[in-house]
Amino acid sequence: MVLLVNRILLSLTVACCAAASAYAAQLGAGPDAFRTSAQFSVDKDVLRFSSVVAVVESRPSPPGHSVLRVYFYSFPFSADDIAGLANGSVEPLERKRMQTASAQERNRSRAVLHLLLNEGSNLWNASLEVPGTTCTIVVAPENVKAAFQEYAFNGKQLRLKGKGASTCDLTSVGAGKRELSWDVDVRIPVFTKY
Repeated sequence: MVLLVNRILLSLTVACCAAASAYAAQLGAGPDAFRTSAQFSVDKDVLRFSSVVAVVESRPSPPGHSVLRVYFYSFPFSADDIAGLANGSVEPLERKRMQTASAQERNRSRAVLHLLLNEGSNLWNASLEVPGTTCTIVVAPENVKAAFQEYAFNGKQLRLKGKGASTCDLTSVGAGKRELSWDVDVRIPVFTKY
């Protein structure tokens, strides 16, 4: 019985990997499609990233809205890493990050842009998550162009280019003010979280 369950699990894993590979191949997306040279800073600490992946998921409220998360990593992706994105989960990338980065590098090996989209996939709010800080950098639709000079999302591909800065006021929680900046230029396929 255990052998049968193991075979079924292996078959499902192979099928998921094949589906993700087929999806990425359909989009013409090998590991090179996920390369970037993004840069973020927190005060005077500069973080540089070489890989990027985007995952979209629906939000239950308000209906029709979604969250598009753009994850930046400091290591190159392999074909297996891309195949592991079949269900839109970055858990395999997070495990790899934790296994390959030294304790000192772990706090510098990831950043995330959380983009809130309305029913028409228009960007109307964005937050930047860097080690130790998460702060809103776009508070309303009229602020989008100041943060991201190019934004386009058609449900399968994301074009995001922006260079900007923001002061993150955390004085209400006793953490003072942090100066954040970003410089991103990505054109990548987007995976859907199920």
